[in-house]
Amino acid sequence: MWLEECRVDGLRWDATAYIRNVYGNNNDPAHDIPEGWKLMRWINGEIKARQPWKISIAEDLRNNEWLTKELGTGGAGCDAQWDGGFVHPIRDAIIPPDDSARNLDSVRDAIYHRYNADAFERVIYTESHDEVANGKARR
Repeated sequence: MWLEECRVDGLRWDATAYIRNVYGNNNDPAHDIPEGWKLMRWINGEIKARQPWKISIAEDLRNNEWLTKELGTGGAGCDAQWDGGFVHPIRDAIIPPDDSARNLDSVRDAIYHRYNADAFERVIYTESHDEVANGKARR
């Protein structure tokens, strides 16, 4: 409905780590939720079959390349995922007033990071609702 009737450009999946695993873990088969993985694959398959120009973004924050792997290879078929490894190295570099407190190697690594060797499979950000929730403050 959202994609076809309301004509939104795509979907952002919230907390996909918990759709696919009871505790939101990678490499934890005892707590995986096969039905959750199957649901993500099915919905992304429908999107690709009916409106392949629409985008599907996973908010997983677990650095799991399988989210953006193609359906044919067993992946979830998302087009991109939030890169939780970007925000903190960047903040750590821009907040200190003294250049000696900055780690430019971590900034380089944060900028260069890829999922499946593709820079377009990630969404980078410096603010999000998760980063300021539960008593955390914006910087």
